[in-house]
Amino acid sequence: MTGTVRGGTIATTGGGTIHIPAMAHATFDHVTVNGLVSVEGSLDVVGPLVGSGTLRFDNTESSYNLSRINAGTIGAGVTTEGGVDLGYDDNPPKPLVTVDDNDGRIRAQRSRLLNRSGRLRIESSNSPGAGFIRNSGIFEVSDGAVLTSLSHVEFRENGALLIAGGGKLEILGDLDLSTPVDFIDVLPKLGGGAYIDYVVASYTGTLSGTFDHWTDGISVSYTTPGEIRITGTPVPEKTCFGRNDDRDLRRLSLPSPPPPSPVMRGRGLRGSVA
Repeated sequence: MTGTVRGGTIATTGGGTIHIPAMAHATFDHVTVNGLVSVEGSLDVVGPLVGSGTLRFDNTESSYNLSRINAGTIGAGVTTEGGVDLGYDDNPPKPLVTVDDNDGRIRAQRSRLLNRSGRLRIESSNSPGAGFIRNSGIFEVSDGAVLTSLSHVEFRENGALLIAGGGKLEILGDLDLSTPVDFIDVLPKLGGGAYIDYVVASYTGTLSGTFDHWTDGISVSYTTPGEIRITGTPVPEKTCFGRNDDRDLRRLSLPSPPPPSPVMRGRGLRGSVA
């Protein structure tokens, strides 16, 4: 599709997909998205991006693809996902999501085309490189994927970093974890085994605060400047705390965090994703 959709709901059924082709431009103007949108071109979102749908970057390695989404607010229930093979990680950077407030899920994945390590970039619309992205939802990284923020990042209440078997959050700026209720969710590594001094996040600026809650079986270390590392094997649980609709469950089940220390050991946050 190209052009502008104003108001209403976009939905797909039976495996259908709404496709924004390479070099094309589309605008969603106060639209609810309840389906799968494949983005190869660019998409501007006017008003908050709401619904239960998924916006997926496809064929990001093609030189013809713009692979950009401009959305001020990503609402709870909406997933934005993708990644470009690091061998095609060129300038201008893509895929790129411009977002100021994330209440949904932003997922960095391996390249869908080549199944190799991939990167997804995010940035604030407020002076890119200087503004803050405020995360009250979920930043998710899969094994071999990097979620790179070109702006400072602030985790707000209930904001979570989900490590889905590996991957890393890379911040070219400050990282603010000063909210009293934020999470680091760690899922088992592919093939099993323990995380050993594994870098799950890096930042080039200043760190404020630490994660307040994390997965049983995992310890979190802040001793290396500019890095957050984990060690251990996550303890599986039936309850999924890594989903947007489980935030109330997370609030109800939070234990009191231990006193701050350079190395923090696991307390009652467990998860798996469907």
